[in-house]
Amino acid sequence: MGSTGVKFVGVVLAGLGLLGPTAAVAHADSSVRPAVSVTEYALPAKAVAPFGIAAGRGRSVWFGAGDYVGKVTKRGRVITYRVPTPNANVGWVTRGPDGAMWFAERDGNKIGRIDGRGRIREISLPTPDSVPQAIVFDRRGRLWYTGFEVNKLGRINRDGSIDEFNIPTPDAGPLGMVLGPDNALWITERSAEKVARFDLRTETFTEYPLAAGANPQRIVLGADGALWFSEALPSRIGRITTSGELTEYPVPSQPVGIAADRDGLWFAGYNTARISSMTYGGVVSAEYQTPTPDSRPIQIAVTKHGDVWFTEQAANRIGRLQHRAS
Repeated sequence: MGSTGVKFVGVVLAGLGLLGPTAAVAHADSSVRPAVSVTEYALPAKAVAPFGIAAGRGRSVWFGAGDYVGKVTKRGRVITYRVPTPNANVGWVTRGPDGAMWFAERDGNKIGRIDGRGRIREISLPTPDSVPQAIVFDRRGRLWYTGFEVNKLGRINRDGSIDEFNIPTPDAGPLGMVLGPDNALWITERSAEKVARFDLRTETFTEYPLAAGANPQRIVLGADGALWFSEALPSRIGRITTSGELTEYPVPSQPVGIAADRDGLWFAGYNTARISSMTYGGVVSAEYQTPTPDSRPIQIAVTKHGDVWFTEQAANRIGRLQHRAS
């Protein structure tokens, strides 16, 4: 196990939000201050508890919320589409290689697909009550999902057939997932306090234990080639290399959603309602308060244009943070 980082930066308050006050953390090693705006988009009353979020076509951003999948267009218009299955509880959302948006129906036990015209197709999963969570496409265009409640990793093949693989540790709670640079799937095992690697060629697992109480959540691939993941309860961001070297960095809030860009990481502080940035050196470089208090930001995505989008689960809003050096 690698060493644990302990470097922090101090907190400075400033008014930065368009719709309300924000809190900012000063940059540790630079006099450059970011010009930041935070905008919130209210959802229709029936689209509750927004969860997953991902960039789509034409600068749109898609999200899952209750029985709906929806998007915020580049002009800020919110459009929602009701999922055919009642009580679907739509969670993770991702863009597929076909250009469509794919989503997990956590209580519907299905994987859904929606095209740009709003047409939805659903795929039923073979194991009942799987509670599918993260969804990821591999380089061959196959969709993988984590079956949180049944301790499985699932694969939907291009011909529509489905294969499932048991996680080695019982009741591991597979949750977040990302495709690594080594062409393997990296998975957070929330209940087992581990990160797992699934080799796509050999179809075998390797598990890496984390510090006690880790509670790993989401996981992303960083521009440094390492896998970065959030640990909510001890409030840490973890980093693991493809060779299994682990480092964990304490952070000021309980991180859940995490995303990466070329400069570093962004994570959603669920308990503090803050969106934070972190360098690849493990230093928290900035924090921004959401305009709505106690909004419970949970998932986060960074677009290729540099905008940071997040779902506010308690506020029933989609947030957008725009930043540039000034």
